[in-house]
Amino acid sequence: MTLSVSPTADQGGQAGQVPLLLTYRQAAKALAIGERTLASLVAAGKIKPVRIGSSVRFSPDALRAFCAAQQS
Repeated sequence: MTLSVSPTADQGGQAGQVPLLLTYRQAAKALAIGERTLASLVAAGKIKPVRIGSSVRFSPDALRAFCAAQQS
């Protein structure tokens, strides 16, 4: 599985460039799951988010590690 998220123009990114951290919506989209499912995975400790103040973000590497663990 290849994790791919294309930032939009309003995020200041260029197409094909993965942002350093992803929002809940971006992370859920990258995993092809709903935001509620992602929240459940976070609550269960299966995916560790990055917290910056009140913001919650996800590292693409953490999402890749989760996917790799699911294949085992």
